[in-house]
Amino acid sequence: MKKVIIMTVVMSIMTLNFCKSQKRYSFELVKEVIVLKGLYWYEFPFYYGNSILRGVANPLGNSLKFWEYNKKPEKNNVVDSLILRNQKSVGGMKIDNMFILNGYFNISDEYVTIPVDSLPYSKFQNQDTWTYFNGKSTLIKSFPVSYSDKNIVQRISTDKRYLIFNPYYAGIDIQAEPDDNFIYLYDLKKIRQGIVEENKISCDRCYNTYEMNDTLIFGKEFIVEERSIEFTYSNIYKAPMNNINDTTLLARNMELLNITPDGKYILGKQYLYGKSLTIILDVALKKYQYIIGRNYHLEGNFYSYQMQKFAFDFGTHFVYVEFPDAYPYDAMIPYKIDWYSDADDRAFWEKHILEEHQPLK
Repeated sequence: MKKVIIMTVVMSIMTLNFCKSQKRYSFELVKEVIVLKGLYWYEFPFYYGNSILRGVANPLGNSLKFWEYNKKPEKNNVVDSLILRNQKSVGGMKIDNMFILNGYFNISDEYVTIPVDSLPYSKFQNQDTWTYFNGKSTLIKSFPVSYSDKNIVQRISTDKRYLIFNPYYAGIDIQAEPDDNFIYLYDLKKIRQGIVEENKISCDRCYNTYEMNDTLIFGKEFIVEERSIEFTYSNIYKAPMNNINDTTLLARNMELLNITPDGKYILGKQYLYGKSLTIILDVALKKYQYIIGRNYHLEGNFYSYQMQKFAFDFGTHFVYVEFPDAYPYDAMIPYKIDWYSDADDRAFWEKHILEEHQPLK
């Protein structure tokens, strides 16, 4: 397995200059709506409603059952199913009568009866995405990296026109492949016509790309070196889909986590005096607010089309957070390294104690 290096070691001895330049901090508990998963088992991590079904594969990976994204995966809730031949899937979705599947597109007979999680690592150094439509399977993309090393991020655009792949991961060095510094888009209408046309957009260290009305919104990671130590930080940009270089800066020093369907608000993460904190950015104002109450940044996040809120998957519960009443912090302050000690960090947080919500029960 490839070595995964999480770049957080040196961060404990430094914070960023923008932390110091914000003169006042006020941290308040965010309002929450908490839902036990027994009521809403799963929500699709965006906002498509019931027009997209999620597919769950069996252990062999040779069949899938499909549910609505807000329904518990029980027998009575099955909407559709699919049997595979010499293919193995780790999951997928169904959108407008077309199946989009992830896994291994072509499996030889000797591996048909082996569970997908037990396939030999040395033989399966790839992950494939394909469609099944009108009785025909069509390979869309194959990435030369094992699922056990990295699961390539993919999503459907807000208008359901494009399938988007974004292989680069921010903040983690997973021995990046040459294909990682690109955004890949596929026109789903053309795919239904049997045409696989790849729009491969070069974008160095770009990650978590969303498409809205022919505009791409994405995070971009940068590396700077000081005192022979490398540091990373992220900015958030938007650009026309046909010209990735015509960028508009939306926020500095902020990792992009998610975005609302209208593109007006961005869920992000920022480092502040030794802590990683979740934030919500008002894109028009280019200002943000901290989301305080739990370690939200450690959990899976999504935007709920049902609740119209950002949400976090805490295992047994979904936690939906209300949008802030105000956005007091400037998102356009340039990045600069300032060297602080652990004692400086502790002193800051002794002065600014973060309240916490009650543990989930």
